[in-house]
Amino acid sequence: MRPTLGINGISANTPVIAVDIPNKQGIKSHEWQRYIVTVDHLEQETGYDFLPNIPESIQTRLESQKATLNS
Repeated sequence: MRPTLGINGISANTPVIAVDIPNKQGIKSHEWQRYIVTVDHLEQETGYDFLPNIPESIQTRLESQKATLNS
């Protein structure tokens, strides 16, 4: 990713992290990483299109990938 290029700096390899953290008591001790989901999941749950300005071929790949974090 090249931030100075704006949207033109985004590729199918740009990392995306989406999280769906419930708004409820008792999860404060949980690590946020347990709530990692795909952008597709969030779009389905919310009805929002989170990456509408990215070309469809790139958007499809980014939205379907679930982030993995290296410790």
